[in-house]
Amino acid sequence: MGCNLCFLVTLILVFGYSFGQELPPVACPDNFAYLKLGDRYVGQVSVVLNGSYTENNLKVELTVRGVSALKNVGEIQVSDSGVTVRDKLIKNEKINFQMDMSSKDVLPKVQRIIVNGETICQDVPYEPPFTLFTRTMNFYTKSPILAKDKGEDILGTN
Repeated sequence: MGCNLCFLVTLILVFGYSFGQELPPVACPDNFAYLKLGDRYVGQVSVVLNGSYTENNLKVELTVRGVSALKNVGEIQVSDSGVTVRDKLIKNEKINFQMDMSSKDVLPKVQRIIVNGETICQDVPYEPPFTLFTRTMNFYTKSPILAKDKGEDILGTN
């Protein structure tokens, strides 16, 4: 009886782990990562923005196999604090953004990351059919960060 119970528990654990959610491949681990937060995933995008611009544009193209109307990927949000973002802009360091990926089934794969019109990360597309969708964020500063900053609130998003 004891061995049968051990075998049954082992079997359940093996099948439970083997059928867990599979993460898509990540072509640019320096710029994107899947992070598990509780029972959901977020996509963390880390990119350098241009501190001399008053507007930076971040675009993330995602794909999923087959035809899909995925609506479970949230908008891009800044995950660093305002002070941290200002410091990172001045130091030309990567700023962290997140997108909620509340999917119990299939997580999308990052196809391309574009900053200010320049592709900084690109992956090989899935074989057709696949669905491509895009999340875009315009990141604004009231004045160029690299100009003299008086410590006022100079950050904004759209």
